[in-house]
Amino acid sequence: MKKKIIKYSIFYFILIVVSFVLQTTFFKAIAVGGVSPNLFIVVIISVSLLKGSLHASIVGVIIGMLCDALYGGPFGYYSIIYLNVGFFNGYLYNYYYKDNIVLPLTLIALSSVFVNYIQFFFGFVFRGKLSIRPYFTNIIVSEMFYTVLVGFIFYHILYWILSKRELEKKEN
Repeated sequence: MKKKIIKYSIFYFILIVVSFVLQTTFFKAIAVGGVSPNLFIVVIISVSLLKGSLHASIVGVIIGMLCDALYGGPFGYYSIIYLNVGFFNGYLYNYYYKDNIVLPLTLIALSSVFVNYIQFFFGFVFRGKLSIRPYFTNIIVSEMFYTVLVGFIFYHILYWILSKRELEKKEN
């Protein structure tokens, strides 16, 4: 049991570091119109659908704490958002066929809209900027489509890695 926990911890650590490096460097460099995909949502949704709520919640909190520490703002803001994304999407872990790509892409799109709406609400509404239309059309929709496109690729990669790990576990 301890070996399993250590292996998953190492795997998730590497996954989080790689996703964080890609998010903050490569995806910022290929931003279209100032909008870049949110790889964190893709990673959290992939883990939630492939491993369940507990794994996704842990990954979400760690990614959120990294965002809180490096992006500034109130500590715990991103942690709570990403924890909820992982926890609630992880409920579908037992109820869908893992090879189906429609549900992960739909959840990535909905979670992207949710995260951006929460950021709009706490970032703009509290400062008196109530016009959501420009933010919705320029940021939320653009990032949603870009994140779904990236999610299509990364979900398959994570699915392949995690299913390969499951096969190795069954052989031992």
